[in-house]
Amino acid sequence: MAASDASTVLPEVVEFGQKHGLSSSAQMELQGLMNASITLTQKKVTVVVPATVANLGPGLETCGLAVDIWDEFTVEYSEHFHLEAFGDYSADVPRATDQNLAVLGAKFAFEASGRPFPSLRISCTHNIPYKQGLGGPSASFVGGYLAGSVFCSEE
Repeated sequence: MAASDASTVLPEVVEFGQKHGLSSSAQMELQGLMNASITLTQKKVTVVVPATVANLGPGLETCGLAVDIWDEFTVEYSEHFHLEAFGDYSADVPRATDQNLAVLGAKFAFEASGRPFPSLRISCTHNIPYKQGLGGPSASFVGGYLAGSVFCSEE
């Protein structure tokens, strides 16, 4: 959902509107103004996530190890949604926004905080082999979720 979509009013705006006697249309207008200011903010978040191995001998799925291979995810507000993938393993990463785990992680973070999912530019550098036992897909989801959580905590 785009940040400029004024049809979705955040719970905080509704509460403020009720407290101050604002009509529904005034609440929607206030939400639109807030969305515009959020869109104009040039905030950028970059997170790095390590590769992992969770299948370590007799500790099957109970012992884990971080590996010194890192994926990097940069997320920022944008007028239009945009997804970029770079790196040695980017060819293996889904490009469809409904299948890309970095996008889904960011979207889940916004949903978990009760906020609409804005238009974002998500840039991913994939250095972790994807679907080869080092947690590439998990790193993508965690990277998107962490970046999305930072945005939600600062709005």
